[in-house]
Amino acid sequence: MSHPRLWAVGHLTIDDIVLRNGRTLMGGVAGATVYAALGARLVGSPSGVVSRLGSGIPGEALKRLAGYGVLTLLKAVDTPAIQQWALYEQDGTRTYILHPESGSLDDMAPRPLDGNLPSDSAVHLAPMPVEYQRQWCMALSARERQITLDPHYDSCSAVPDVVMALLSQVDAFLPSELEASYLVDGNPHKAVQEFCRAGARIAVVKLGEQGSVIGTNDDVWHVPAVPTEPLDVTGAGDAFCGAFAAMLARAATPLTAARWATAAASVVVEAIGADVPDVAFSPGYMQGRVRKVRPELLTRVSYEKSPSLK
Repeated sequence: MSHPRLWAVGHLTIDDIVLRNGRTLMGGVAGATVYAALGARLVGSPSGVVSRLGSGIPGEALKRLAGYGVLTLLKAVDTPAIQQWALYEQDGTRTYILHPESGSLDDMAPRPLDGNLPSDSAVHLAPMPVEYQRQWCMALSARERQITLDPHYDSCSAVPDVVMALLSQVDAFLPSELEASYLVDGNPHKAVQEFCRAGARIAVVKLGEQGSVIGTNDDVWHVPAVPTEPLDVTGAGDAFCGAFAAMLARAATPLTAARWATAAASVVVEAIGADVPDVAFSPGYMQGRVRKVRPELLTRVSYEKSPSLK
């Protein structure tokens, strides 16, 4: 069965991962776009990455993406790629430190003119400075296509009003719990309702090992995570976003999309970096994980969007 392609737009990075136990994965090609594209592939949808190709990206790593069936639409630029350390603590939190020779987030953020995407594809805007997400929303919203958005942590903290202004232009808004806390007051349950009032058709707050809360203008659900023994949580939220967007593009309900996205995230945390095992791409493997995801209805709501927020 043919499904719409999901294009993940954002940064391509070179990550040197150092886990608390001393295990490392050096020089892996990563970034939120890569994990989002993998999430779409894990739920059986074709996917691609739109980014800028700076110097230093290993060719073998790009071949690995092609092996997963991920297309790449990369604009070569005369700037070093983003190269960073990802340092993990015992509790799973991590700190990113740019290498001295790294390119910047601004220089390496793709612009709409960098790639002309097919009109029948869905687009996921991965975390990057909000000005570039805004440019993509403006370029894409005039066309009838699905747009999902995962905000950048720094933008949520520094310019929350600018981020909130984009909600009416996207089909689904997918922040983390920390990002949501910078944007609106209240717990994730209340946050998704506020995001819907602000214009989002669907809002999801990702809670890490606690799963996610998903809201629409009708319902709010808690979707628990799949029990796992995580090795590396890098990219789990991004894989969730890619899988969620891909399922929405296939006309799945938001709740069904969240169940499959949760399963995709569980696969990623069991791998180090983006080195997902090939067996995970088989339909039966994923279906077994989806069956373990049992959402809980929190609220059934019915409200009108505030006129001032339309």
